[in-house]
Amino acid sequence: MKRALLLAAAAAFCLGSAALATNLNVTVVGVGPGCESSSITVEPGCEFGYRVIGELSDGVNEGLALAGFDLEFDGGNLGATTTPTTAPMNNFVKPAGITNPIGYGGTVQSGNLIQVGGGKNTIMNGRVPCVSNADCPTGVTCLGTNFCDVVAPFPTGTVITGVAQPGVPVDLATGMVTAPMTEGTYTLQVTNLFANVIQDGEDGNPFYKTEAAGTPAPTNLTVTVLTGAGCCAEACAIGASNPPSGAIDARQPNPVDNDPANPQGWQAVALTFVSCSDTSGMGAGDFTVTEVSGTAPVPVISSVEASTNPITLHFSSPLEPGAWTVITHNASGTKVCLGYLPGDTNQDKLVATADISYLIDCINLVATCAYYQTDIDRSNVTNPSDILREIDLLNGAGDLGTWITQSLPVSPCD
Repeated sequence: MKRALLLAAAAAFCLGSAALATNLNVTVVGVGPGCESSSITVEPGCEFGYRVIGELSDGVNEGLALAGFDLEFDGGNLGATTTPTTAPMNNFVKPAGITNPIGYGGTVQSGNLIQVGGGKNTIMNGRVPCVSNADCPTGVTCLGTNFCDVVAPFPTGTVITGVAQPGVPVDLATGMVTAPMTEGTYTLQVTNLFANVIQDGEDGNPFYKTEAAGTPAPTNLTVTVLTGAGCCAEACAIGASNPPSGAIDARQPNPVDNDPANPQGWQAVALTFVSCSDTSGMGAGDFTVTEVSGTAPVPVISSVEASTNPITLHFSSPLEPGAWTVITHNASGTKVCLGYLPGDTNQDKLVATADISYLIDCINLVATCAYYQTDIDRSNVTNPSDILREIDLLNGAGDLGTWITQSLPVSPCD
């Protein structure tokens, strides 16, 4: 049965008719050369990757708005799927989207996964354009960014339309599973699938109306376990990172003494690879580092810790403020995008006075925030002094630079 949280989410996002004109077709396949199908043969104990692929049956809509399902494997226990870090599916991940409390990757329960997936910000929370408070819901303020303030800490993302349209399938989930040691035939299957799509012709004013999509029986993955069959060839790809892709460092760019000659910022990133059992041979040459909207020399990878997965890349210098730094894995083309915009506590790519109130919400635990959104003075403690440093950043106190009205472009990973 559909769990309560995603039932509530479905009700919140399903604002249109109950007509099921569009279907979400779902297929589960293996990963790697020779395994990109819904029927694979592997040897006992083989760890292999899988993809849950979704594609809509027609284009009489503006794309997928919400998708949720459970995963079961009768050959063993499952772990959480990989949380999407790149567009368009990162639009379904909290805080841009809405998921179950554990996260997009689902909750492990008795060896199965429940509530995998999420929904987009079709209610336009924090995205409603305004000129005055009269344009906003009752009691909500029109901010200097010309958007109504958020009425909840999530979802807050800008809706990406056209997701999973015919001919452009998306990975609803990816993960790894270990084949049992006993020969036989097993099934990795999707159950309790449900989905919504954005109605055709919607423009998001004041919100995107959605409707339920049909969910025909998925094509599940049949796994034949046979001694000597070998294991799927590896196809390493970045599955997640720390800091997460799309994160924006809102902290001060200089030390507390405001010395611009001693810049601060992220100088390392941990990358978790999927469909890859051995990362120990990876080095700096396996990656390309670029910048978007930066002016300083691009940081280079000075060293790589690759003995275990996740691996850690260390850079020659801190990442540049006012820019996106893009780390691309050359072989797979998968990438991570890290932003740096001092003062941008609410991660909307624009520094404004609204970031002060958002920081206060973070400190008061009204909003769920990461350290890079709250520890503005880099003291390793989040407290009211960070509010004062946030105001310093906006006003350009000392040598911090004036960051109010500064912005970042759309993330290259979106």
